[in-house]
Amino acid sequence: MDSTWSGELIAAAKTLSDYCTSSDSLHQSASSPHSRPSDRIEEAIEARRKILSIASRLQTTLLANPADLIQQLSGQLQLLACLKWLSEFQVLACIPLHNSLLIKEVADVAGVPEQQLRRVMRAVATVGILHEPQAGYIAHTPLSAQFVTNLRNLDAVTFLASTVAPTALHMAQATGRPGSSSNKNKSAYAILSETGSSFLDDCKQNPRLQRQWTAFWQCGADSSEEIVLALTALNWRALGTAKVVDVCADSVKPAESLIAVYPSLQMTVQLNSEVVLSPPKVKADSNRNGRQEVTLENRLPGTPQPITDAAVYILRFAGLWSDMSACILAELNIHLAILAANQSRTLLLAPPLLPEHGQAVGPELEAKARLQDLCLHQLTNDGAALELSDLVDLVISVHDHRGSLIVVNRLHSNKTAAVIALAVKYAPYPDLSATTLLSDLS
Repeated sequence: MDSTWSGELIAAAKTLSDYCTSSDSLHQSASSPHSRPSDRIEEAIEARRKILSIASRLQTTLLANPADLIQQLSGQLQLLACLKWLSEFQVLACIPLHNSLLIKEVADVAGVPEQQLRRVMRAVATVGILHEPQAGYIAHTPLSAQFVTNLRNLDAVTFLASTVAPTALHMAQATGRPGSSSNKNKSAYAILSETGSSFLDDCKQNPRLQRQWTAFWQCGADSSEEIVLALTALNWRALGTAKVVDVCADSVKPAESLIAVYPSLQMTVQLNSEVVLSPPKVKADSNRNGRQEVTLENRLPGTPQPITDAAVYILRFAGLWSDMSACILAELNIHLAILAANQSRTLLLAPPLLPEHGQAVGPELEAKARLQDLCLHQLTNDGAALELSDLVDLVISVHDHRGSLIVVNRLHSNKTAAVIALAVKYAPYPDLSATTLLSDLS
C-alpha cells in the first residue's frame, strides 16, 4: 500500500468534513473575497473525488483471490437488478421525499408484493439507497431521493441495465473468428437487437433510447469539463477580437465558458445535427452591448468549412461517431487549406483520448476511460476514444505538396497529467532547392 495514501486520505477527509460543517454559513461568507462559496464547493468536490480514488485503489489492492472478485461482481449485479426493479415499478416515486411510509402502503401503491419490496429495500440499503427508519417503514436517503428529483438518473440506470449490460455480455458473439463470416462487422448491440439495426440508427429513431443514452453517458463524461477548463486557461486575450470556431459541436457550453472569460472573442459554434449526444435546445445569448456573443450554425461533418478566416478552430468530436478516426481525418483534410493559407492559425484537436500507457493519471482514471471505450465499442463497433499516438499519426499524415500538419503543443488536464488536446498548425516543407543546387555543383 502506498505510504502517501493515508496522508492524502486524511487531508481530503478533513477538507470534506470542514465543508460539510460550514456549509450552512457559506451564504454569509459569500461577500468575503478570501472565502467564496464556489471555491469551497470546488474544494469539496475535489476532496470527494480524491477519497473515492483512494478507496478504489484500496479495493483493488485488497482483492486477494478470485472468490473476492466474484463476490464483488455478484453484489454489483444484484444492486443493478434492484435499481432496475425499483425503476420498472416506479417504487421510488411512491415514497415521500421527507417522510417515511409503511412498506405495505408503498407496496400497494406500486402494485408489488410487500415481501419482495422489503427484500429489495434491505439489499439496496446496504449501499445507502433507501433505509428502514423503524420496523415496517421505508424512507428515502439523500442518495435515493436524487432518483426522484432528477429523472435523468433513472434513465441512466435503465440504460445501464437494459442496454449496456446485455450488450456487454454479447461481446463474445460479436468477435469474428478467422475464416468465419457470421456476425462479421456486427456490433454486440446489433447482434442483441431484434431488428439487427445499429445503435446509432436506433437512437435517431427512438427518442426514449436517445434520452437514456444521453443520461447514462453524461454520468461519466468528465473529459468535456476538463477540456473546457483547459481551453479557458489558454491565453485567448492575446487574440483580441479574433474569430474562434467550435467545429462539430454537440453543445454551446464550451463556447459560453470561453466568452464568459474572454468576451472580446467572436465565437461561432457549428452544431452537428447528426450527433446523437446533443441538447434538445440551444440558445445564443447577447452581451450588455447587444452584440451576439455566440453565433450558431449548422454544419454536417465532412462538408466544406464556410468560415475560412478564423484564428482558431476547435474540433472536439463529442457524441457518437460510426468511425471516429475517419471523421477526424476528413475534418483535418478539410481544414488543411485554411491552415496553409495563414500559418498563424491554430487547430485545437480535442477528441476523447485514452490515457497513455504508464502515464501518471491514476489507475482508477485509466480504468474508467478504458471501460467507457469498451462500452462504446460494444454498442457501435468503434471506440469512443483514441490512443494519443494514433491521433498524432492521423495529424502528421495530412499534407499537400507544400507542407503538412504538425503538432506544436499538447494540452494537459488541469486535474491529471493526461493529454486532452493537441494544438495543430500547418508547416511548409523545408526548401531543398538550394541544397540540391550545392549538391549538383560539388
